[in-house]
Amino acid sequence: MTLDELELTFSNLRHAWRGDWSGLPKVVQACVNQLGLRAGRMTARFKAIDLCLQTLSHLMEQEGSQLATTRQEPPYHNRLHTADTLVALTTLLLRSRTLDASRSYRQPELEWLGLLAMLGHDFRHPGQINRFPQQIESATVSHLRPVMTQCGVSAPDQQYVAELILFTDPLQAPALHRKWRASSFDLRQLECMAILLEEADILASCLPESGPALGESLKQEWQKAEFAAARTVATPAGRQVFLRSALFSSPASLDLAIPQKVAQQTLNSTAKVKNTVSNQIK
Repeated sequence: MTLDELELTFSNLRHAWRGDWSGLPKVVQACVNQLGLRAGRMTARFKAIDLCLQTLSHLMEQEGSQLATTRQEPPYHNRLHTADTLVALTTLLLRSRTLDASRSYRQPELEWLGLLAMLGHDFRHPGQINRFPQQIESATVSHLRPVMTQCGVSAPDQQYVAELILFTDPLQAPALHRKWRASSFDLRQLECMAILLEEADILASCLPESGPALGESLKQEWQKAEFAAARTVATPAGRQVFLRSALFSSPASLDLAIPQKVAQQTLNSTAKVKNTVSNQIK
């Protein structure tokens, strides 16, 4: 999948979200099918992870729908955001496979687990912000463990998923990207898979069609949380700060030219900031 195709998928998700939402289970199924994860031998381990993907996606869809009826579903950390991250991670995994085509190994279990961590990374997100590092991510893991246990996901696989989710705290990103920029990127390393999840988590927000609206959604969420940054996050200056802080260093994101796309957005935001200041002076 190319970056243009991913942007079209994001657009289609938004169209569905506004009128005919098909639900997280179908998004998960589409990602699993696109990755061809059910094409090989389905061991007991894979069946447990697959069952957990199905169980968790149905549970998240049910709970999100119920919250939406009373307008309690977070404006940003909602089912649409989860769908965005799933299709973004699928795109990054597919591109990673292409780049690693010459290698003799392939470990589909890591893709299964990455997809499960991505699905569950904001499970029961409270629409708040961390008051200390990994606060919400740790709570997410606590909510998720009983579901994984119920589905028969092994203890080592549960721990792998938990560690991936903890890495989705944005504060973890700078050190992780710095470390692996100078190393040989290898998805057999948990930290490299974590980088893909971090990139997938913010990718829709970094693109020109989906990003500004997501900024508005985050503004609404932060207003409810009485977070001061709500005043600036959706402004041109706020978007510029966000784009400058966005990190994309995996071989897959580089091959998709995502950093260039982000850089162009930064230039556009700079122009908007200058225009805003100029109009204020007038």
